[in-house]
Amino acid sequence: MLDRKNQRYRLEVKPRSLASKLTIQGELSVQPISERSCRRLYVARVEARVLGVGGLLEQRLLDDIEKSYNRAAVFTNRWIAERLAPR
Repeated sequence: MLDRKNQRYRLEVKPRSLASKLTIQGELSVQPISERSCRRLYVARVEARVLGVGGLLEQRLLDDIEKSYNRAAVFTNRWIAERLAPR
């Protein structure tokens, strides 16, 4: 859900497996750094209610989310540099 007033995007992932035992939520926002740059902030919340392996599953999901957003940042920065750089 996009909250334009507060400049935030909130999401909830509904997994196909273990849907009743997994909660995956996140919130994306952007903070200006300068006129030509900003910092993306993504706060993830993962809760796995699986006896014995819940903590391991939570950490794996958080690691995967972090890797995915890092790859997205590399792509976004390259895309901007290629298309919006002064010529």
